[in-house]
Amino acid sequence: PECVLCHRSDTSLDGCGPMLQVDGVCAHVHCLVSSPRLPAPFPKPLPGTWSPQDLAPATSLTGLLCSLQRCCVCRKKGATVACWQKRCSRRFHLPCSSQRGCISQFFGDYSSFCWEHRPQQSVETLQEGHTTCIICMEVVEDSLSYTTMVCPSCKHAWFHRGCIQGQALRAGLRHFACPHCRDRERFLPEMLHMGIRVP
Repeated sequence: PECVLCHRSDTSLDGCGPMLQVDGVCAHVHCLVSSPRLPAPFPKPLPGTWSPQDLAPATSLTGLLCSLQRCCVCRKKGATVACWQKRCSRRFHLPCSSQRGCISQFFGDYSSFCWEHRPQQSVETLQEGHTTCIICMEVVEDSLSYTTMVCPSCKHAWFHRGCIQGQALRAGLRHFACPHCRDRERFLPEMLHMGIRVP
């Protein structure tokens, strides 16, 4: 079965979360929480608190609101995720977002941003020569970008977005910290703000 919001059937899609299904209607958990706010009486619950009773009305309302919107990445209809920047009209499917460098935050209001309005790391640091990702040991870009990030605390731990996302999924909220200095106080809020999903 495919998600009624992103129209993908793959349940292992990065960032989409598990697939929920009720009465033949299916949706990824994070496609639901990243979609536009649902009107009352369907407030957006936190991930993990969706019940089967929430799924059908939520997906039908969201699908109805967004069925004609085109994704700014793949150009197909059904884009349910909107950039939260005022006056930005870009919409995209959650699975398409990483292809263009869009960011979805998985906390608070579950805001999403296009590549032009996404948050940027403001850490002032310089690399010394060729720097490698502290997780995979492969070379990273020579400056901060969508795919290259740094610990805001020690400023020495550079990593790829995909590598730190994998670390977050394995560690979970209780144990996720900088792989170099083990800081959590600055590291965790920064990673959440930059769109890293920490279960």
